Amino acid sequence: MTTEVAIQEDQRSIQYKGVRGEDVKLTIPAIRSLFNVPKASDPEIFVFMRLCEAHKLNPFLREIYIIKYDGNAPASYVVGKDTFTQRAEANPDFTGYRAGVIVQRQNQVVMEDGSFLLPGDVLLGGWFEGRRKRMDIPFLHKVSMSEYSTGQSVWRKMPATMIRKVAIVQGLREMFPTMFGGLYDGAELNVESVLNETEPTVPLTQNELTSAIPSQATVDEEREAKIESTLKTVAQQYKEQRDAAFAPVTLPEGAAVTVQPGAQATELGGIEWVLNDKFQSWSAPNPDGGWYKLGTWTKEQATAVTGEADEEINAELKKRYGVTASKLNPDQAAEYLSSLGAIELITEPEDEEDQAAWSLDDATDVRHYEQ
Repeated sequence: MTTEVAIQEDQRSIQYKGVRGEDVKLTIPAIRSLFNVPKASDPEIFVFMRLCEAHKLNPFLREIYIIKYDGNAPASYVVGKDTFTQRAEANPDFTGYRAGVIVQRQNQVVMEDGSFLLPGDVLLGGWFEGRRKRMDIPFLHKVSMSEYSTGQSVWRKMPATMIRKVAIVQGLREMFPTMFGGLYDGAELNVESVLNETEPTVPLTQNELTSAIPSQATVDEEREAKIESTLKTVAQQYKEQRDAAFAPVTLPEGAAVTVQPGAQATELGGIEWVLNDKFQSWSAPNPDGGWYKLGTWTKEQATAVTGEADEEINAELKKRYGVTASKLNPDQAAEYLSSLGAIELITEPEDEEDQAAWSLDDATDVRHYEQ
């Protein structure tokens, strides 16, 4: 059973001093990028960061690694042999060590220093002998070849070197359990081949170390890009839903457009506009089917005069009337277009003789209410 650990926002960054006194700052994105472990979960990387902090290990100096190349297997946390030996040598109680291999030579079992083999030697294992103050006898530790060798990759190419390294790491861990408890070398975990493929042949330069860590600006840019992308997606979905809701209704061929008796109707610009109760907006029946919206017509007239885009027109309408073009009533549309010089308002004359000569045909750009 896998237990998921929720990582709080304030836990995604850890700062501490390395063993050399250097400042170390770890973030989950930085570790994932540095070791190229896209399959590692945030909780796995967080545990790795805490392990680095507890032992004052600096992953940017390749003192410790996180490895995960199988999404179904847990991540491995690996410390290089040099980290073990350097930390041990810095301990004032440590006075040195020897290490080598155990071989069968003819009919004898021999403990050889180093990793040198003679032709005909059968490699059986590795050994470590460490010394520390207040110990009367050296600490001796032996490991068996059969327990660790995979017979593949570096184990096939350098078996003596590999088993000797296992003996050193295990010996130091048993000598200094407080210092090295919970830390393992890649050779012990059968991930040595992965380390050899990913570990650089030369130390990382300061520039390489810096480039391996995403800057805060980069992280912020990525976050803003995601937010912007999400907003664009939401805006597009809203537009599609809005367009679908206000889409013209296509009538069957030959059908006539009728206006419900008693509906509010107003003429403006030679077009009779009807209040749509469903959407509370003014539209005109389109002879080709559907409806022509007053807001669309108003923006077209305004753009023809001012050259302004829809956004600018809507902003001005919002400022003047508290609504955008889609919610304009004919009074507001007429007043707005008149102020732009797009139409000329002609009011019905009061004089009876003039009234007789006045008709809707004389008011192509006139606002007139049905009586």
